[in-house]
Amino acid sequence: MASLWKNANDVIDFAIGEEEKAVAMYNEMAANATSSEVRKLLHSFSAQETEHKLKLIALRQDSPLSLTVEQLALLEEDCTPDPAVAATMDRQDAFRFAIFSECQAESLYSMLAEMTQDPETAALFRGLALDEKGHRDHFEKLSRE
Repeated sequence: MASLWKNANDVIDFAIGEEEKAVAMYNEMAANATSSEVRKLLHSFSAQETEHKLKLIALRQDSPLSLTVEQLALLEEDCTPDPAVAATMDRQDAFRFAIFSECQAESLYSMLAEMTQDPETAALFRGLALDEKGHRDHFEKLSRE
């Protein structure tokens, strides 16, 4: 099986792509939301994911991240592709999908925070992981309502 990532920049590029998918997902969910409160929350998440993308782009340009082959393999093992998004998703399916996606992002960023030697980069990844955990917590709450 071919490796998903050859270096740290590949991981960052993957994360940027995942943030772009999250922005699109939250915008689509907001467009279909029946509650103005939920719509506002989803637009807020979309804006936060856009901020995450911009932080990752800046990090990639600065390239302070270096990962070993072993670390890349660990990240890849933990990274499960998102399930396919179905056009006919109901509210609960959409929330389950969002929870799964946020959990994956939180895990990736937490692992990257542990792997990096640069304190500023580690802090950036810890902050991203906390944001993703907050999103997941909101979706878990909404899915119970």
